[in-house]
Amino acid sequence: MTIKNQLEERILEMCLAHDSLLTLLRDNEFDEDKFHALKTILDQYRSELKDDKLIRRDIAGCLRIVETTLDSASIYQSTLQLNDHRRKKRLQDAHYEIWEILNDILDINLK
Repeated sequence: MTIKNQLEERILEMCLAHDSLLTLLRDNEFDEDKFHALKTILDQYRSELKDDKLIRRDIAGCLRIVETTLDSASIYQSTLQLNDHRRKKRLQDAHYEIWEILNDILDINLK
């Protein structure tokens, strides 16, 4: 199994696990450790891809779910009438950090 395949399996595990960051976000919780683990795996995957932009369909779908879940959590947090501005800012920053990596992985050009 190649390093790329190993990273893809880890990405799928992190997307599908019952105690994943995505599941926690849907329950309005944010876990820094799980976020950093996911970010690290995605960053390694980005490095491993190099110029090879061929991505398995299930991985691309998982990456899209990661992005939309972080975006939704950030938007939801903004709608709450809470004074926890640090939490809202952290979710916005987390979304941006992941978006930058996914932008490279999926070779998205917004220009």
